[in-house]
Formats: sequence, structure tokens, C-alpha cells
Amino acid sequence: MSRSAFALLLALSVSVAHCETLMTLDDAEGTVGAWRNTVVVSDPVHGGKGALKWDVSAQSSLDSPAFRGDWSAFDELRFWAYLPEPVDFTIPIVFVSEGGYYIIDWKLDWEGWKEHRIKLADCRKAHEPAGWTDIHALGFRAQGYGQPAVPAGLSIVFDDFSLHSPETLEVSTLADWMARERRERMAKLKASGNPYYLSVLESLKNTKPQPSLPTDIKSSWTFSGLTSNAMAMAWAASAMTSWS
Repeated sequence: MSRSAFALLLALSVSVAHCETLMTLDDAEGTVGAWRNTVVVSDPVHGGKGALKWDVSAQSSLDSPAFRGDWSAFDELRFWAYLPEPVDFTIPIVFVSEGGYYIIDWKLDWEGWKEHRIKLADCRKAHEPAGWTDIHALGFRAQGYGQPAVPAGLSIVFDDFSLHSPETLEVSTLADWMARERRERMAKLKASGNPYYLSVLESLKNTKPQPSLPTDIKSSWTFSGLTSNAMAMAWAASAMTSWS
């Protein structure tokens, strides 16, 4: 290969290598909200000072903080996970959307720290998710999807969650990305009318207008909760025709 051809190939490879974005979701350093059913540990860690430990045998589900936004520009969820030894067990990963979710199986077949790259295109639809343009959060489900009982003592440690895009995006940090998503949602609401009322209606659009109520109310707290729910149901019922 001539020097000029080699230089051209090198330049092209460098150009391709830079046409991507890796956006950190959470590095377990306390800058993002809590992951349900996890605790922060200092050992083992993949990077930094902390990692997220999930005691799977005690809690069968794990849920991320709200990462609501348009995920359509991303092709992979990436994270590091630690197991002391391989386990013959599968945990589905779910990506929650309006009306449903996307799901993919995750096998616990490694030992030590390993980077996992979950291809979003390989996920299956469950129910009627709105699409990758409207993802609310992600989660792990150790029961309820045809698995046997969780192996005794099973725990997993996570670190360095990120989203990968094959494109160069305008934003590369979670804070900037979520701020942009909020601005875009608010702009759409303002274009349709009062953004406050529309945001309330949006949050209630899948609420059933005919709730099942208990017949025995034993405390004022129960009554207060029912009153709040009734108000929400009234909003939903009055708005159903506008959402149909």
C-alpha cells in the first residue's frame, strides 16, 4: 500500500471514529437520582468511587431514575456489571414507554467485570409502546417473565451506564440532553395551548375514568388519597374525547 493510500485510509478511520457520541447516564457518583432497590458500594467498582449493588435475591426488580426523552438517535445501552461467578439465569431489561415497553433478555453468563452493549434494535415490543422517541426509564426484571426462582444470594453490581449513538449529537451530557428534551416538550405544549393544563392532561390521558373504590374507609388518610384520585379521574374523564 502506498503512503498516500495509507494516509487516506487513516484519515477516514479517524473521521469515522469521531462520528459518534457516548453519553453518560449514570456513573454511580451521586449526580443522578436513585435507582430503586440498589445501594451504593465502594467495592467492587469499575470506575470512580462508587457502584450500584442490586440484591436480586431480596428484590426482584430494579428501576432507573426517570430518563425521559427521545432515544431514537441512540443504538446501544452500555453498562458495566460485576458477577463473582457465572449464573444460569436470565434477567429481562425493559425500556418503558407510553402504552408499553421494549424488552430484551440479558444472560448472567460471565465472571468479574464485563461491559455489556445492549442493541436497542434487538428489543421486542410489549403491548403498544409509543416508540423510542418517548422512553421514560429502564429497568431489570428478575421475576414475572417465565424465569425460575432467583438463585439464592444472587447480587449484581453495576457501574457506568451510558447511551451510544453512531452520530455526532448536539448534546453529549445527560443534563444538556434532558434540558433540551424539556424545552422541546414545552414548546410543543405552548403551540397547542396552555402548557400547564396540557401537561396535566398528558399525565392523565391513560387514567381509567371508572376506578374501583374500596367500600370500607377506615382513616382520613385513605379518604384523602381517594379524593386526590377522584380529582385525577375527573380530569381524565373530561379529557378523554380530546385524546381519542
